[in-house]
Amino acid sequence: MVKRVVRVIIRILPTGRFSVHVHGFTLIEVLISLTILGMLTLLVPPLLLAVMPSLRLEEATKKSSVFLRKAQNLAITTNSEKVVTVNTKEKWFRMGEEGKSEPISDEISVQLTTPESEQIDKESARIRFFPEGGSSGGQLVFKLYDHSNFVTVDWLTGRVRVHVDTTAQE
Repeated sequence: MVKRVVRVIIRILPTGRFSVHVHGFTLIEVLISLTILGMLTLLVPPLLLAVMPSLRLEEATKKSSVFLRKAQNLAITTNSEKVVTVNTKEKWFRMGEEGKSEPISDEISVQLTTPESEQIDKESARIRFFPEGGSSGGQLVFKLYDHSNFVTVDWLTGRVRVHVDTTAQE
């Protein structure tokens, strides 16, 4: 015997007659739907975890590019040189000497290429932004597993660009 989960609609027609409509699903249909939903809930979290590393890498890339653009804008608007220091070992960057350090996720490796004159030590270097809009230039490389993102600062224009490595295997 098949039981139905039903919704009954009774209408009284203008002629005085009753119209009965029965809508619903059998118990088997409801159980099958719930089973499919349960299997989907088991499959979706592992798929999201596979996407998470690229999201963390994207977040670090965007955060640093926004920070560098802010430094460039401040240099132009205040008509004074702004310096962004990046430490690739301790994984942080900051503006100025007393500025607040912005952390970079521990699982992301960071490489910084700048002119030799801007190197502080093996792990730290600076990118300078000048009032006329230029900069000392440099490139940050963020790597996580087989994914890489690049943030490049043009020395002539000070323009900050983000490049995503599309050759990484998904």
